[in-house]
Amino acid sequence: MHTDSGVYIYSLGYSLYPLDWELCFDEVDEYKEKLKRKYHCFEERYKHIIGELDVLYREIDGLLALALADAGIESSNSALLRCPPMIMALPRGDVSGGADVAIILKLEEDGETLVYSPLPLDYLTR
Repeated sequence: MHTDSGVYIYSLGYSLYPLDWELCFDEVDEYKEKLKRKYHCFEERYKHIIGELDVLYREIDGLLALALADAGIESSNSALLRCPPMIMALPRGDVSGGADVAIILKLEEDGETLVYSPLPLDYLTR
């Protein structure tokens, strides 16, 4: 489903297999810490490519807030989640050479997995 905010939402678990590979994805806070370490190693280069790190953090936090609100979850450490929100990078595949991120929420109750992506992930609808 594509929302007015430009985010694609995929629900895995009812007719599709849910994502049960939490170990393959970073928790959002882990990912942000990894970005920080890499950014500071080559700060001038990355400033030229993505600008200030805070800009990227705001994009991640905004998508996470949208995902949590859509799922009716108040916080990242909610008992409604099987594990903390996860994140993965997605190459844009355009001339920018950049990447966007997708947020993954794994629900505790039935294991349903919700994927929130600014890019279409058509293979998730097959």
